[in-house]
Amino acid sequence: MRDGALIRPNPGRNWRPTAADELLLQAVLAKGDEAARAWRAWAMGERLEDLDIGSQRLLPALYRNLCEAGAGDDPALGVLRGAYRQSWYRNQLVFRTGAQLLELLYAAGIPTLVFKGAALAVAHYHDVGARPMQDIDILVPPQLARRALTAVERAGWRPVGPHPRDVLAVFHATTLSRRSLLEVADLHWQAFPHSAAGEEDLWAAAVPLTLDGVRTQTLSPADHLLHVIGHGVAWNSVSPVRWVLDAMTILRSAEDGLDWDRFYAQAKRRELVYSVAELVAYLERFGVPEIPEATLQRLRSAPAGRSERALHRARVARPPSMSSWRIHRAAHRALGRLPGARRLGFVEFLAQRWGLGSRRELPLHVARKFRGLLRRIPHRPGEIA
Repeated sequence: MRDGALIRPNPGRNWRPTAADELLLQAVLAKGDEAARAWRAWAMGERLEDLDIGSQRLLPALYRNLCEAGAGDDPALGVLRGAYRQSWYRNQLVFRTGAQLLELLYAAGIPTLVFKGAALAVAHYHDVGARPMQDIDILVPPQLARRALTAVERAGWRPVGPHPRDVLAVFHATTLSRRSLLEVADLHWQAFPHSAAGEEDLWAAAVPLTLDGVRTQTLSPADHLLHVIGHGVAWNSVSPVRWVLDAMTILRSAEDGLDWDRFYAQAKRRELVYSVAELVAYLERFGVPEIPEATLQRLRSAPAGRSERALHRARVARPPSMSSWRIHRAAHRALGRLPGARRLGFVEFLAQRWGLGSRRELPLHVARKFRGLLRRIPHRPGEIA
């Protein structure tokens, strides 16, 4: 086995870590002897070779934490060191690519905001190698998204995979590549893809960020924490277990304390209170920095409408599910309210979102999805599947 080369299939999960994940997270997040004990307990029942892709993403931060805990003689440290170095090297390439894109967009007169991996590594992890990422995520104002796409395409960037005719009305972002898959970026025009609330307030509260010598900005700590939770709650083909580490890192790095009033107000504005209340309660088991009791009480007692609860359940469920349509409906509603957006009918929206040639193909496509869903439902003995 090569250092840093742990390649295993991923089972896909929603936000809740497994018991093994929790032990690994304790080893990453605890301090001193407690971290070393958690690591030894994890290693007694698990092997690095068997880690899924989502859990592998914790290894660079685990390496850093075990070194700080004085576990330098652990025999597995060589593999963890390899994972850290690989992450550091890959991130250097990501940062260089990101800086070029930021300068390109700046020259086109388009404001930018970097969030997710690159911004977390710089602003909260304070360690380029500790937070692995595959690409850079850049947000532009929705009213300038078309101009941004034109600017980057003129510079040689091309969409990765199928590209719908009305991409700005069908998706909240697009993946771009230039020359090779080592130059990849996600260009976003919406940070919270299932919320119809405007995002001008995200830009107004943004804080400065310098990436590879280029000045840009990122989400405020409260907004970034909300985004991490909102993004991490959903079922993903790559286990989103890293949301716990990202959230805890933001909380610990907020030097002047997190603006909890803003955090709650934003969660309410974006209909995420129900999800946030559940995930913040979970974070408490990892010794989360003190959360004001008033905030916890507001989260627990805030009424959540039926649609908010239903969307939460749909996002947590493994797709396709009977409630998957709620996710698409929320995305359709949110994209239709962006400044300057072209609003498609829901049928046309789904047809383009699923890469169909026309709306006439939609009934057959839905029928195939439904048959696939039925095959996943367990049957009683004697029933015909």
